[in-house]
Amino acid sequence: MDTRKTTAFGILGVGVGVGIGIGVGTTDRPVAAAPDEVIAFPVAGDVTQEPVLIHDVSGYSLIGPIHFRFTVYNSGLCSIAEQGTLNEDGSAAFTYVTPSEVRELTTALYKAGAFDIDDNAGPVFDVPLTTVTFFARPGTFSRANTFSYYLPNEKQQAVLAVTNGFIDEVFPNFPDGGGTDQ
Repeated sequence: MDTRKTTAFGILGVGVGVGIGIGVGTTDRPVAAAPDEVIAFPVAGDVTQEPVLIHDVSGYSLIGPIHFRFTVYNSGLCSIAEQGTLNEDGSAAFTYVTPSEVRELTTALYKAGAFDIDDNAGPVFDVPLTTVTFFARPGTFSRANTFSYYLPNEKQQAVLAVTNGFIDEVFPNFPDGGGTDQ
């Protein structure tokens, strides 16, 4: 079985002034050996690295502030970052997936309804806001849907399950095991 290098880095310390320490490490993760299929994007003339999915969680909870961001690009670049009360120093990582993995993710998100979901921002306290943007066709003239929620409804939970499954597969060793509750 083929393996892929995953590069991770974390902010080791941020203080008053301009001082940031960064630690870098790599791990191998298995990749199933399968031929890449031709993907419909990127389109000729487009920038070859535009977002397909942006999953952002930010705000405050009973235990303090939190910020989590996961982004997948049409080039296959995946990045993840998190900082908050439980992860005060912050963590971030990035890796590349194949075009067929990006296609599988976009297909699964589309089938889960990511292109048709509306906001669900009822009055909730002490829960961070989640905002998801799904680009059905990345590029200059993209088709996208953005929705936000504090607590996910059934449709939003379906998209969250797809996203978390992908995160757990791509970043299995990210600080708290991958995905997010939000």
